[in-house]
Amino acid sequence: MPIIVFDPHVHGYPIRERKLIEAAMRMLFDPRVSIPNKYDHLKDQVDQSVDGPKGLLVEMDGAQEFDIQIRHAVLLPVSRNVQGVKWLNDLTMQAVHDANRENFRLSAFATFHPSFIADGNDWQGMILGLMEIGFKGIKLHSLTQMFNPLGPEAQKLYGFCERYGIPILFDTYHHPIGFPVPHEMGFHEENSTNVDTLLAIRALFPRLKMIAAHMGSGGRPEDALRLLGMDGLPIIRDTSIELNRYPDSEAKYMLEQEPNNYWYGSDYPAQRMVESVRKILRLGLLPEIQEKILFRNAEQFFGVQVS
Repeated sequence: MPIIVFDPHVHGYPIRERKLIEAAMRMLFDPRVSIPNKYDHLKDQVDQSVDGPKGLLVEMDGAQEFDIQIRHAVLLPVSRNVQGVKWLNDLTMQAVHDANRENFRLSAFATFHPSFIADGNDWQGMILGLMEIGFKGIKLHSLTQMFNPLGPEAQKLYGFCERYGIPILFDTYHHPIGFPVPHEMGFHEENSTNVDTLLAIRALFPRLKMIAAHMGSGGRPEDALRLLGMDGLPIIRDTSIELNRYPDSEAKYMLEQEPNNYWYGSDYPAQRMVESVRKILRLGLLPEIQEKILFRNAEQFFGVQVS
């Protein structure tokens, strides 16, 4: 029987972002920065990923060779500034439409920047319009977008999305071991979304649909454990990249404790899809828990049936 997978955390960098990707690669492989060798394969991914979602679809199809069927994926675009938001959302939705001409293979979150709110734009109308044309939620990456995730504009966004039931996916980063701290990359620590930030947002907005990338910890297993056993609406956590950083025993423990509150994510092209699926398989989860993580939880959340 093939392994069925729903991947809610992928990226499809467009060709016009080649310079951005190359800059990111230089940062990752700068000899002055200590980065584990396991990321070397990213160098080989650049040429494929700059072809955008086309490369993503090739990756999804290629998994079938290993008896893994990645039947649906969710694109997560990020614009680092206000000026790029509309362009990148238009490009992303066009990519989704192109990919889905024959089979329903891709969905997407929209990128947004809280500076829209400070600039006095009709940001509420913009967000509702994005949802009407098919986006599944809002993706935020406060560290690279350089905004305070607990600032007044961000809180206005959370309140609006809570009121309208719009999910927000938060990228998390807490300078994992072996990676540079934010200021070494030109970013500011106060803009980092970590476990403390997530818990503060949940306390202020108890009905907000929250998804935390990288198991909510951004590279710190001890932080991820703090999200277990929360009262009220849970924070959904994806496994993207984190299974590279966690001992298998700790990852398995967390997934078994709350199998309804986690789902798989590859973070492609930062990690090959087959490689990341195998990291789930090696944990030895019970079949029903493994299915929840690999596709059933995302299938139910997004209303997209893949099984």
